[in-house]
Amino acid sequence: MKKIALILGILLTPLYIFSSGGIQPAHGILFLFILTQANQLLRIFLIEKHASSVLFILTIWAFFREGFGAIAHNDIRALLPAIYWLYNFLLFAAVVTFLRTRERERALELAVPGAVLVAFFGILLLGYSLTIDSEGFRSVGTFNNPNQLGYFSVCVASLMLLLWKSKNIKGRTATVYLAVAAFLSIVSLSKAAMVAVFFAGALVLWPKKLNLRSLTTSVIGIGITLTAAYSLFNAENPNDINFVRRLNQIGQDQDDSLEARGYFAFLDGNALHLIFGLDSTEVQNIVGHEVHSTIFSVFNTYGLIGLALFLIFLGLWCLRLYKNFGFNAFLYIAAPPMLYGITHNGTRFTIFWILLSASFALSRNTAQPKPHSL
Repeated sequence: MKKIALILGILLTPLYIFSSGGIQPAHGILFLFILTQANQLLRIFLIEKHASSVLFILTIWAFFREGFGAIAHNDIRALLPAIYWLYNFLLFAAVVTFLRTRERERALELAVPGAVLVAFFGILLLGYSLTIDSEGFRSVGTFNNPNQLGYFSVCVASLMLLLWKSKNIKGRTATVYLAVAAFLSIVSLSKAAMVAVFFAGALVLWPKKLNLRSLTTSVIGIGITLTAAYSLFNAENPNDINFVRRLNQIGQDQDDSLEARGYFAFLDGNALHLIFGLDSTEVQNIVGHEVHSTIFSVFNTYGLIGLALFLIFLGLWCLRLYKNFGFNAFLYIAAPPMLYGITHNGTRFTIFWILLSASFALSRNTAQPKPHSL
């Protein structure tokens, strides 16, 4: 029951039926998974005492800060962001405590590739375009907006590489799904997603040792990429290709500035707001939307206290990846979602928390034999 609920919940993460910000099918099924794992949740403080304690304190702090915001704005709905934090903490605890053995990791071998295929076939069935049309069409597939599709492509790219480094899948399998993730990022036309996924792909293809096998693999991989790009560019005017045009426009769009992303909302507050945060409702009133940054959304909403807690948690995540999988793996697993997070808020995206929890669980379970090579 637990394994089925986890697989099905991850499998349906690309499926958005209701409006953004609300509960989607995957949230409900993953909540069922949390309930089936309820009797084990407190073990998270024994299994991952440092990371779970920091995340738990951050969740309590979110309720504290949003609670004052709810009173100040006389709106109980101001507590919703804190509820998201609680849900994600419970999901983190449930996934980490469930994936305690190598046998249970098999759930991810089915769920993550399955989710990639759901998103991929959703794009094929609902349509996509690589060229500019009169309405500026951007593919969304089964998501509500293209940025959700873009962030999904980033997180599943990291997840597939995590599964490879933890020896759950072979290198050729990771390569195939990394290519699919790159395709999803391209059709989403999310500049941040394309940069993040391509960055991961470049690190994977770059030879670690100067020997014939590594050089051959890299040359073939890069050659295929360049051939595909050359064919595409010669098929039409490059400026008419959506993803090329989007990449060329990095830094030129009106919303590319840090101010437009809401980075500096805290400047409208005082010294106390700098320490304790503005709360989500106040940020919304100042900026007109949430802060489009994973790090600075926490800073503006929960102040230096919240930022310190979140950075400690992320630091523990990065340290775990580095110690267990090495520097290169740490970069191409952790860097893509954080690169994307420069211009988008990923803290409420479920697949991001699946990546975080899977990273802690799989790195703890992974033995030291030589991993599969690409």
